[in-house]
This record gives sequence, structure tokens and C-alpha cells, in this order.
Amino acid sequence: MAGEAIKGSRRVLCAAGYGDRVHRTRTPRGDRSALVHGLLAAGVVLVGAAACTPEPSPSRSPTLADPATYAEQIVAATNDVRRVEGLDQLRPAPCATEVALDRATDLVTADELEHAPLDDVFEACVGYSRAAENLVNSQAAPSEVVEAWMASPGHRLNILDPGLIGIAVGCTASDTGLLCSQIFLGHG
Repeated sequence: MAGEAIKGSRRVLCAAGYGDRVHRTRTPRGDRSALVHGLLAAGVVLVGAAACTPEPSPSRSPTLADPATYAEQIVAATNDVRRVEGLDQLRPAPCATEVALDRATDLVTADELEHAPLDDVFEACVGYSRAAENLVNSQAAPSEVVEAWMASPGHRLNILDPGLIGIAVGCTASDTGLLCSQIFLGHG
């Protein structure tokens, strides 16, 4: 599935495949509130291509020089969208910050943005039973990245999932801008 958003004179392209809502849960087998939760409780991990690559900006954004600031702005833009949608703000999840950065760094030399299993997230963030991830490699402004994710059904589901309560973003320089992993955390 592909999506496209227009921001000013620039296009932001997104691509997401079936199962691009990536999360794993450790909820009890008796929790059958939704088919997805049932599948996940049975040990199924849904993995897909939930990567979004906005087109480069004509001029390099000042925040591209500082990956940490860029990551903070992605968190702020994500919480802005959740606020508009009437959802609680995501709380910072420091346990996942280094994991997000490691996941982004691992993808710098990869041919494609692909999600890895989220085991490292659960190892670092004991007590959480759900996790999801959005990926991006872009020169677009953080707000444009979030707008592009919102135009992609899988990314949108991750951002607007009321069961996800924590967030961490790690960004690192790539040949084309900044590559970022946005990790969400939740309980059952």
C-alpha cells in the first residue's frame, strides 16, 4: 500500500505493506478483546514494511544537523497529532531511547528500511507488553514526517493507538538525511 502527501511544493512518499503494524504482546491467552490481541497473545508477531521516506527538502533543515533535536521534534509532532485526536500524550520512555538509536544505526547501511523483531525493546523495557515501530529516512521537517506517517494506515494506527503510552525516538545521520526509529510502548 502506498500513500502520498503534499506539503507545500514537496511530495512526501510513504509505503506500507500488509501487517505493517508491528508489535508484540505478552498478554495472557485469555485476552481476546480483538483478533489482533488474540493472535499476538498466541505468540504471533506481525511484521511488515512500515517504512516511510519523505522526499528530500530543497534546503537542509537546521534540525538535521542535530539528530537528538530532530528526534525530540518528532516526539512533539506525534503528541500534537494525538492531542488533536483527543488522545493522551505519549510519555517519554527512556528505556527505549538507546534501543531506538541502535535500531536506526543498524539500518544506515541496509538496502531497505525493514523492521527487526522487537525483542531488544522488551529486554530494555521490562514491564511493557506491547511495542510498535515507525521508521523514516528523510530530510523532511519532523512535522512533515509525522504528516506522512498519518497518511499511511499502518503508521497512523501506531501513532493513534490509545493502548500505546510511551515513546522513544532515535535518529542518526544517513547518506540521504536522518534515519529514525520511533518506538511506542504499552501494556496489554
